[in-house]
Amino acid sequence: MRNNSKQISLASVAAAAGAFAIGAAPAYAERYVDWAPVVSSTPVYQRVNQPKQECWTEQVTTNEVRRSADIPVGAIVGGIVGGVLGHQIGSGRGNDVATVAGAIGGTVVGNNLDQNNRTSTTTATPTTQNVQRCRTVPGYADVIQGFDVHYQYNGHEYVTRLPYDPGERVRLRVNVAVDTTPPPGPPPGSPPAPPPGAYQAPPPGSYSAPPPGPYAAPPPGMPPEPPSAPPPAN
Repeated sequence: MRNNSKQISLASVAAAAGAFAIGAAPAYAERYVDWAPVVSSTPVYQRVNQPKQECWTEQVTTNEVRRSADIPVGAIVGGIVGGVLGHQIGSGRGNDVATVAGAIGGTVVGNNLDQNNRTSTTTATPTTQNVQRCRTVPGYADVIQGFDVHYQYNGHEYVTRLPYDPGERVRLRVNVAVDTTPPPGPPPGSPPAPPPGAYQAPPPGSYSAPPPGPYAAPPPGMPPEPPSAPPPAN
């Protein structure tokens, strides 16, 4: 079978338009829907650019910095010394009061000395943690753009491209129109055609006698044929 990429409906519409263009009588078309069996349906792919992202996890070690303040040695020593000195003053209940007052005074004096001379200690501790890293890499994907469908209709095979797979049969919109083009005439040099109903003699050399065969007796009821006359004597 031959392939024809033109749709039936498009060919019919073109024929009808040509008839109107040459001034012929209008040929009214009939439109209807029909189904045709599918011979094959082949997907058509197109490769497109489709970047993708790749991610992974890495272990990274960093130094964690920590700061610690010095112990208030001056306040502690001042409190002890002040308490001892206060205990040396007075006796009885006055001695207890003096001891407490000396301890408080020594703590205050020692704390003031610490504020003026205090420093902080900085330490760096190694710490390991998981870090996610990503990057964009080129990629490609095959995308279906349509289907090349071969189908049969009225003894002919056609092909078209559809955006979907039709399955076992395809739906057609058929336009039927009368072909108003006159039939072609006889070739140059040929004799004119006889009028309708006129006798046409067979061409020369076309008659042939029937082949000789065995004699058949006439059917019952028919008289036999008379004998043939003898040939004349010389």
